[in-house]
Order: sequence, then structure tokens, then C-alpha cells
Amino acid sequence: MLGVLQVEVKGSGHVTPALAFLSALEQRFSSWKGERALMIYLLVHHEVADYPAWKSIFDSSLDWRTHHGERSCRIFRGVQNPNELTLLFEWENVEKARAFISSDELKDRMAKAGVKTTPRVEYLTEMFSIRRSAAD
Repeated sequence: MLGVLQVEVKGSGHVTPALAFLSALEQRFSSWKGERALMIYLLVHHEVADYPAWKSIFDSSLDWRTHHGERSCRIFRGVQNPNELTLLFEWENVEKARAFISSDELKDRMAKAGVKTTPRVEYLTEMFSIRRSAAD
């Protein structure tokens, strides 16, 4: 028999069913509007001519990207085509992310790095995450 997953908010003294807790958490996030900005994620897909050449230019641009709001980046390569890239960035806020993505300087740097296709960019906010540990 399956039990109902429950969450105890530390120090509250009461237990709430997990789905109700998540719903309440989501409402709280949506009610903040301006009190606290949520981290913005950019999911970028594009193909490059040569990964090592692209990566060298990408790495040399770290300070420039950080100055414009990047907080972290993860790079994924296609299994079938290692020159097909998906990048997951954390960005300071959506305004800075949009300004960066639309900048002429980014377009120039991407061309020099050998980006072959028009990037597909998605702007995201994280609403829920499950992270497993080795103990699970």
C-alpha cells in the first residue's frame, strides 16, 4: 500500500501532505512579484563547426558573460553529433539575459566561434527539483 508523502516544515510542528505543500510553495513564489527575483535559466541549442575551437572562444568569454549576468553554465553535447550543443545557463535576471542574447557583440562572438545554426533560446524559471544521492 502506498502512503502519502508528507512534508514537515522545520520548526512548524505540523506535517502537510507533499502535494498541498508544493501547491502552497508555488503560490508563494507567484505572489512574490518583485519582492525577490527568481533565478532565470536560459536553455540554448545550436550547432558548432568544431567543438574544441568553439570551447576555446567560449572559455575566453567567461568574464564578459559574468559581467552581463551569467551565474553558471552547463554544456551538453549530442550523442549522435558532438557538435550539437545544449547549454543551460543560470542568469541574474530576465532583463539582463534578454539584453545579452540580443546583443550584437554576442552575435559577433558566436560567428567567430563557428556557431553554424541560429540558436534556439528558451527562458525558464525552476519550479521544482529532485536531486538523488548515492544513498537513495
